[in-house]
Amino acid sequence: MSVRLISNKKHNINNIELLILHIHDKISIFVVIIKLMRTIQIQIPDSVDMNEYDFSMFIAAKLYNEAKLSSGQAAQIVGLSKRAFIEMLGIYGVSVFGNSIADLHSDIANA
Repeated sequence: MSVRLISNKKHNINNIELLILHIHDKISIFVVIIKLMRTIQIQIPDSVDMNEYDFSMFIAAKLYNEAKLSSGQAAQIVGLSKRAFIEMLGIYGVSVFGNSIADLHSDIANA
């Protein structure tokens, strides 16, 4: 099977990417990818000794810990696979397991 990428155009206003795939010179497939992430800028003092990766991981881990993001969404922020993100959580003081007794009881009840 022969697949060629004909076009990859990104519309910056709405974070939309349009991909046109051409298969065997007969079938064209149009794929629209909508990215539901926004970019924010934060200024931190020079005295905070963290590189961009560590800062992104810290924020993503905190948002995951507070159940504001799924592990997949948090991993996407940092640019890691879901598995790699989960493996890194302990370094940033976050457990992949629930922190509360209620979570533990819920996990036992649903096991």
